[in-house]
Amino acid sequence: TSPFSDFNLNDFTQPGDMAYVGYATSDFSIFGYMQIERVTEVDWKLMGYAYDPSGGGILVQNLVPAPATLATLTLATFATRRRCLRGATSSHHAS
Repeated sequence: TSPFSDFNLNDFTQPGDMAYVGYATSDFSIFGYMQIERVTEVDWKLMGYAYDPSGGGILVQNLVPAPATLATLTLATFATRRRCLRGATSSHHAS
């Protein structure tokens, strides 16, 4: 009865279109969703999923980081790794 209760995968016509599929356990004690991306007319790719094991409601969010966010995370990881390597090199020379 809700406009959000059903959807047709054929409404997602272009490669790269995203869809969300909600799910629950049979006793409705856990709710979640998965995000899928249309790859071709018949192929879909799972982009991610989320659920709340407490049984509470869950806010549906885009599970794919934006390109700028992804670049920032990559740079932060690289910088952290570089500092760790420098620290390891420094302590190696201190011996």
